[in-house]
Amino acid sequence: MRILSNFSAYYLKKTITLSGYIVSVPPKPKYGYNSVDIIAQEFSKIFKLKLLDNFIIRSNNEQKIFYFNQNIKEKIMIDESIIIVDDIFTSGETFENIYYVLESNNFVTKNLTWITLGRTLYGNELREYSNLFLSTKIS
Repeated sequence: MRILSNFSAYYLKKTITLSGYIVSVPPKPKYGYNSVDIIAQEFSKIFKLKLLDNFIIRSNNEQKIFYFNQNIKEKIMIDESIIIVDDIFTSGETFENIYYVLESNNFVTKNLTWITLGRTLYGNELREYSNLFLSTKIS
C-alpha cells in the first residue's frame, strides 16, 4: 500500500498543487489495518503538508456515521484547505456524510479536496462498462 500511495502522490504532485491539511477517512472499526492512514501519510510527506489525526471520527458500527473532532477545530486556520484522503470512491456516500458533518459543525474552509487511489464503477456506469465489454470482440 505504501508503494502505491507513494507512486500516486508523486504522480499527482507533477500535475496539481495542494496546500492545506491532509485528513484521512477513518476505517471501519472491524479492520485492524488502516490502509487510508498509510495513503494519507505518504501524501502528507510528499506534498509536505500537515497530517491531522482524528479530525473525523467514525462511530463504532458498520454504518458510515462520522463525527467532527471539536478539539481540532481551534488548531486549524480557517482559510486553509482540507484534503480528505480515502482508499476508494464507490458511491460518494462517505464524502457526502463527511461534508455534512463539517457543514453542520460550521466548519467552513476555503477549499475541500477529495483524493482517492481508486474508483469503482457504480450503477449505470457499471452497466455501460459491462455492455461495452460484452460487445467488444476479442481477436
